Amino acid sequence: LAKKLGVDKLVEYYLMDYSNTIFKDNQFDAVYTMEALVHSPDLKKTLREFFRILKPGGRLVMHEYTMAKDKEFTDYEKRIMDMMIEGGAIHSLRDMRHNSFPKVLREIDFVSVKEKDISRYTEPSFRRLHNLSLIPYFFVKFLGLQRRFINVTTGYEVYKIAKKGLIRYCVFIAIKPR
Repeated sequence: LAKKLGVDKLVEYYLMDYSNTIFKDNQFDAVYTMEALVHSPDLKKTLREFFRILKPGGRLVMHEYTMAKDKEFTDYEKRIMDMMIEGGAIHSLRDMRHNSFPKVLREIDFVSVKEKDISRYTEPSFRRLHNLSLIPYFFVKFLGLQRRFINVTTGYEVYKIAKKGLIRYCVFIAIKPR
């Protein structure tokens, strides 16, 4: 696509573990994630790597999900969340809790940490996925195949969980001190 758009000389692509990159210390003005940090097998290790490669004054901007404390979920919702976390390989979501993830960023030494809940903008997509998965999910659940069809399960169940505020979609901004 970069070649087709004539920007291939301006872009470089790397395939690597974002918790252990080949980049130099203090190399980037900004690090940006969109629904990727939840896939980190070690959240703090990944955040420390982001901190390392950011220049002093550099910004970390993340669009990520957070979840409520376990005690706020019903047993059924907990089982569904565990299924979605395991099946979707979003293990770090368990460490990204409502109103407490900024504390994790501060522990890494980020400053000026801000969190903005923008869940209302995801509601139409969640509702659409819920509606599209109604019929397939009926059969998946009836046959006990929820773990095997995790995208159908998530498409159906996440809307209900998000509607209750148990999952939020947030923007986080943090700065590496100068």
